[in-house]
Amino acid sequence: MRFFIIPDFENKSTLVIHPEAARLLGLEKKRLGILRFGSRACKIEVVISKQLAPDELQVANKVIEYLHLPLSSHYEVRVNGNEIILGPFIGILSEIKEENITPHQLKVMLKYLHYYHQVNGAIIAFSLEGMNREEQLIKGYCYDPVENEWKAGTYPYPVAIFRRTAVSKKWMKYLVSVFGDKIFNSDYFNKWEMYEWLEVYPQISKHLPQTILYKRPEDIHTFLQKYGKAYIKPLASRMGIGVMQVSTRGNEYVLKFRDKNEGPEKGKSRTMEFLEINKLNGVFQNRLVQEEYIIQQPIDILKHNDSVIDFRLIMQRNEFGHWFFVGMVARFGVKGSVVSNISTGGQAMRGEEALQKILLLSEKGVFVLKDKMVNFATTVCERLGECGVNCGDLGVDLALDKEGHIWLIEVNNRFPDPTIALDIDDQAMYYAAKTAPMLYAKKLAGFSPQRGEN
Repeated sequence: MRFFIIPDFENKSTLVIHPEAARLLGLEKKRLGILRFGSRACKIEVVISKQLAPDELQVANKVIEYLHLPLSSHYEVRVNGNEIILGPFIGILSEIKEENITPHQLKVMLKYLHYYHQVNGAIIAFSLEGMNREEQLIKGYCYDPVENEWKAGTYPYPVAIFRRTAVSKKWMKYLVSVFGDKIFNSDYFNKWEMYEWLEVYPQISKHLPQTILYKRPEDIHTFLQKYGKAYIKPLASRMGIGVMQVSTRGNEYVLKFRDKNEGPEKGKSRTMEFLEINKLNGVFQNRLVQEEYIIQQPIDILKHNDSVIDFRLIMQRNEFGHWFFVGMVARFGVKGSVVSNISTGGQAMRGEEALQKILLLSEKGVFVLKDKMVNFATTVCERLGECGVNCGDLGVDLALDKEGHIWLIEVNNRFPDPTIALDIDDQAMYYAAKTAPMLYAKKLAGFSPQRGEN
């Protein structure tokens, strides 16, 4: 049940509620209580009156002002002892500096509230710069569901935070000290950390390509001797930037990579050939110095018309905190490219359609393989949770080899982009992926659906 707040300008500390609503909330005998909104709370007198509609709460204006309570929000109510809690109260940490929260960015963030009626409560977008630590107040923007826009104001600290920007260790230490496990995505992890954490689980390790941390060119040659090919990947790269593939061809060494330079050549796949190992090592020593890299076993993954194919599974947590599958998109890399990223010119296709088209599977065969992939991706997400990672939104990248074996390529945890759903023209998947983090934040804020609720 959601409530609308009506200000009371006559009384100083009252909360007026309809008898039926009071009964549903267990407040029919309550006469005094504490009204809480985020980090602020004050004593109130509970008054039961039939003068109000069942979905209205009349709150003394002095209380509204002290709580910094937005009147345009649609609230749900939870009762915990003597506390009457208005919420959910969710913060979206979107920037470091206040000036970077631009009108355009606010417009983009409206898409998180496409299904606001499922979330309800007060949703504020803010920057670290907007936080007043001493008073625990935030200068930010609150979503107005009536006008479908953000309104600037000052608000208490919220209960749960959906982090959408990188922050320093010092800031993260402060945020965790205040919000504890009510903040997500609270941790980022790179490719090497993912491998180290997951290889200890037998049900996952057999799906991981052999991976080591790069230290010297000789490490790459060890892989070449064993597999004839090796992939070198930056630990924290996105969109395939910096990925290299080296292989042997007769007496030659062939190096393929995406050009990272600016200008018209940026992102273009390039190939270099070497007859002398020293010259190849020189390239490694020159290129692999600015950041850390892993070396990875090659996989004979499925290809279509010489394009590598992998599958992005959108995995998210719901309002109960459980991982669930949102959708699957197949990505076809540019012909001859070492990566499958759409940003480099690759193509997208609905995952189920790609399984049927490439593997020539029946409808039942597609269902069985998809179910296997989803179950595996769910296991990966759950095991990462056991490692202490509090994420609510992950992009799990899987590949299939020619024998149908599933390989875990990567887990994208730095803001996986749901616009991949729009690449296959699936707006329902896109908005579902946008809404789920807000529902998980609602759960963290203490407003999971209770028994008997829809």
